[in-house]
Amino acid sequence: AQLDAMVPVLRNLSDLEHRHGALEAAQGALTTQSARLREMNAALGAQLLAEKGAVQEVEPTAESVIRALQLRLKLQERQEAQDAERQKLSEKIRALERGEPLRPEPGPGTGHGYGGSGAAGGAGAALKTATSALRGGIGRLRDGLKI
Repeated sequence: AQLDAMVPVLRNLSDLEHRHGALEAAQGALTTQSARLREMNAALGAQLLAEKGAVQEVEPTAESVIRALQLRLKLQERQEAQDAERQKLSEKIRALERGEPLRPEPGPGTGHGYGGSGAAGGAGAALKTATSALRGGIGRLRDGLKI
């Protein structure tokens, strides 16, 4: 009779042990994540302070993270610039395929993009500029794909 009365208590104890194991595993995962976040926070804080000139020496781990973040930012900026250039060149190529005349962008200090004078000179210069831009653009695209 006493053993029959203890059966529900023993089942409850088994459930409690199972929950305890699950909670210990969750605590271990949170401890690991907390340590990783603390390291990242220290590295980012060191980077912020280094940018302001407040820190002369940085831990090797923080220095590595700082360098990785700087390289990632540089890569992202270069990819954005490359995408913009590729888009611009693609639009120029499409315009040439449709037979539209190429309108060169004004260079720095020129005021306009056409180098010739009069209708014949302007058309010749525009054709020369278009050919040069097309060759340069294809070369840049080819070089960009080799990365």
